Amino acid sequence: MTSPQVRSQLDENILRLIAQSILDENEIVTPPTPVQDLLDHYELTWRSFNFSQIVGSGARQDGAKLDKHPRLLALLDASNRNIYVHSSLSEERLRFCLLHEIAHFIMNGGAFVGCSETDLLEGCEQEIAANRLASYLLFQLDGFILSASSYRLGLQAVVGLAKNYRASLEATGRYYVETRREPCSLLIGTITGITDESRPGSDSRRIVIKHAYSSGTFPGDPLRGIRIGSALSKELLQRQQPAVSGLRIPVSRCERPTRARSRALVSYVSCRAEVLVASSRVVLFVTPE
Repeated sequence: MTSPQVRSQLDENILRLIAQSILDENEIVTPPTPVQDLLDHYELTWRSFNFSQIVGSGARQDGAKLDKHPRLLALLDASNRNIYVHSSLSEERLRFCLLHEIAHFIMNGGAFVGCSETDLLEGCEQEIAANRLASYLLFQLDGFILSASSYRLGLQAVVGLAKNYRASLEATGRYYVETRREPCSLLIGTITGITDESRPGSDSRRIVIKHAYSSGTFPGDPLRGIRIGSALSKELLQRQQPAVSGLRIPVSRCERPTRARSRALVSYVSCRAEVLVASSRVVLFVTPE
């Protein structure tokens, strides 16, 4: 019987072969990936939607609330070769989302597939495979690694590569750290609390880490839900220097943590952090000190 680890590696190799075949067939060798050309290749069309347009006039207010924080971001109607994508997505997220639905079309055939925010970030095995294939197409497999080699390790590399590949910082950063040999991690956080510039000392902002991605050599898996201390959060958010030292990241060294075992297997890694703040979202690139 094939172990889950071996089966996962086999699946990964198959996805890479599929992606390389698609890139070769469409003669895609330099960034950015022409998403519209791939849609045309598979005779797929796409259109945007929002809930305010779908619901009746009496429920438009409820539709507007759904549009503000939509759960359903995309829908693939494979039998009619249509993709529907929520209008709130940025250009970078739209490109990834369309590639994600193309991946579903290739792997699932004639099925209806709906994708939520959670599906695009994690999801079941089917969603993970679609995400992986979409990433391979977006970043053109090892072509990305070659492009990344021209940058110095760090957050500026992620910013530059995101621009070249017309991809989001999160998608680019995740692919970047997961393909690096050096120990590094990308943390995506949100800002909680408030600040009142008219009242000195009123800054109560803190950073809460929502997602974490790491290279295979990073010492452990960073835990989600990390709340960075208020003093260090302020130092990071004020960005008075390019990088901040002394950020202690809790990591799990257990492959399958349980409630009973996870706490005993948590340790801390002292890191150097580079930070980029965009609206209420924070991107941290960390390396062990």
